[in-house]
Amino acid sequence: MGISRKLLELIGEETVQKWAERHGLAKQTVHEWIKNDRTPGKNSLNMLIQATGMPADWWLSPQDDSSNIENKAEYRLRDPANEPPKPVAKQMPVDLYIDNYVEVRAAAGHGQLTPTDQLILQLKVNAADWRRYIGLDHKHVKLITVHGDSMKPTLSHGDQVMVDTACSSFIDDAIYCIQQGENLRFKRIKLNLDGSIIVKSDNEKEGFPPEIYSADEASHFRVIGRVIPLKFGWFEI
Repeated sequence: MGISRKLLELIGEETVQKWAERHGLAKQTVHEWIKNDRTPGKNSLNMLIQATGMPADWWLSPQDDSSNIENKAEYRLRDPANEPPKPVAKQMPVDLYIDNYVEVRAAAGHGQLTPTDQLILQLKVNAADWRRYIGLDHKHVKLITVHGDSMKPTLSHGDQVMVDTACSSFIDDAIYCIQQGENLRFKRIKLNLDGSIIVKSDNEKEGFPPEIYSADEASHFRVIGRVIPLKFGWFEI
């Protein structure tokens, strides 16, 4: 004997469609099981056991014998409304928001004072694009405006640069947003093995020579964050 009668008995007065949906099964699959009335194969058997909680021997038994009446009764008494809800897949946000520090300007030059009062706006970005192209935790990323021309052509005056504030130390050669006293600066930092650093400007030819600091002096620098290679601003054509 196949599974047709057992399925119909479990479905009872409920429609096949509602029963299938409630158990996470495809309506067409349940219809095929009822229509063909065959002994369930391995895949179908696993689906039925997982969906209904009825044991394999009940589905495979040639008749509805009393040896499985206890399991069957347990199934009948089970009220789906009282069962704990199935876990719902976490929905990923469609949009993310990046803090834009409008009044904060980091100098690509000799230093820009950091204002005490900060106006913060938020930039909305598509979450999928952010994960695809950036992949960093957006909560640590801030948008800061470039002031000055010492980092041209990489960074120009007025550019808005994304800074990863999760980076709080010099870990390799890169462009960082650093604070010296009250001055905020964008500079390319070369870290030496002895802990000393070379602070370089990309626009050396226009009067921005490298600055060399000892390990002790470098320890007094505050690393605001590492510059992400993505900006909003001007470019030469």
